[in-house]
Amino acid sequence: RDLGVPVDAPRVIGTVGRMRPVKGHKYLIDAMRQMDNPPYVVVIGDGELLDEMREAAKQHGLAERLIFAGGRKNAYRYVSAFDAFIMPSLREGLPIAMLEAIAAGVPGYGTPVGGIPEILRDKRWLFEKESTEAVKTVLEYLGSATPEQLEETRREQYRIFDESFSIESYHARFRSLMEGGDGRL
Repeated sequence: RDLGVPVDAPRVIGTVGRMRPVKGHKYLIDAMRQMDNPPYVVVIGDGELLDEMREAAKQHGLAERLIFAGGRKNAYRYVSAFDAFIMPSLREGLPIAMLEAIAAGVPGYGTPVGGIPEILRDKRWLFEKESTEAVKTVLEYLGSATPEQLEETRREQYRIFDESFSIESYHARFRSLMEGGDGRL
C-alpha cells in the first residue's frame, strides 16, 4: 500500500534504482504502452528523471500500473513485496539491488550489462538492452508466468546467490585466500 499498489494486484514487478537515463526506465514506459493489460510495475528511486517519468506514465494512461514511487529509506525492505524484479539498465556495475532481490527470494531479470550476467547466469533471465520489444516480452512473461515457473527461477537464482554472493561464501573465499588458496575472491 505504501508504494501505491492495490492490495488485490495480481502480480507486482519492481525495480530499485536512481532515476537516471542509464537505468533504462523509459523502456518500461515504452513497453507498457504497447501492452493491452500490463502488469503492475513499481520503480523505487529518486533522481533527476523522477518527475519526468511520472508525467510520462500519466500522459500515457499508465500511472495506475506503472508507479514511480520515489526514493525510500531502506528500499530493500520493499523488494520482498515484488513477485519479480526487473533491471533494464544500459550500464551497470555489480547491482546490489539485484542481489538484494534474489536474497529476498524474488526472481530477477535484467540486461546483459556490467555485473548483471555474473548474477543472472542463465540467458533465460537476460534481455536485450535498449529494446522496448525485449522489455515488453519480459513483462508479458512475468505477467503470465505461473507461480511454479517463478518459484523454479527463484530457487535456481538463490542457489547461485548462495554459492557465489552470500556473506558465507565470501567469508569462505576470503579464508581460503588467507590460508594460501588460489587467490580468487
